[in-house]
Amino acid sequence: MKPSNYREKNAMAYTRKECIGGIPGSKIVKFTMGNISRDFTHKVNIIATKAGQIRHNALEAAKVAALRHLEDRLERRDFLLKIVPYPTKC
Repeated sequence: MKPSNYREKNAMAYTRKECIGGIPGSKIVKFTMGNISRDFTHKVNIIATKAGQIRHNALEAAKVAALRHLEDRLERRDFLLKIVPYPTKC
């Protein structure tokens, strides 16, 4: 145990207000991969049935796994992979 665990803290930790800029940006670099100029006949949507939060590293891991799976079976001109992390109104 550290001695600071037993001390009484009188004030908040020092934080410089000019360093706090708001929420950090997304760590996902590319949201759309594949052929964006072609119209495809089939579409697959994965929709969460329960409300919750998905971390950026989970979205990035899912994107990498799906992209590898598609590239093993198809060429890059034969698919479009689009990540939409925020819900849209239908």
